[in-house]
Amino acid sequence: MRNCKAWHKVAGIEIENSLYADVYDNEAFNNTGGILVLDLPDLVQKKGGFVRVYNNKVYENNYPNFAPKGNIVAKAPQGTGLLILATNNAEVFNNHFVNNTYIIVSIISYYITEEVIKCKQYYTFSR
Repeated sequence: MRNCKAWHKVAGIEIENSLYADVYDNEAFNNTGGILVLDLPDLVQKKGGFVRVYNNKVYENNYPNFAPKGNIVAKAPQGTGLLILATNNAEVFNNHFVNNTYIIVSIISYYITEEVIKCKQYYTFSR
């Protein structure tokens, strides 16, 4: 994903269960979360990873979260710059984060969602 602008969304830019994705030269602003890189259980594509996030401008992502309850992004905290959830081999470099008031960069386990995990092959932590 490159050369995109994302604003007034819950997840400005979302990379979900993807392999070998490059996210660069984008602008994410006025979202709940600027960039979310997620590896989720119970989807057809398993074990995403090798995602590179670079040369992005991620600023003022303090927009209220309006996602419906039950949707995974409904759990994203307002004021998030970059959130990496259970994705392996994610590289983050040369980004510009400004005025994301809660989290600038967070690498978290799926356990924080408090959702039941049915898939036995799913690994809940980033490596």
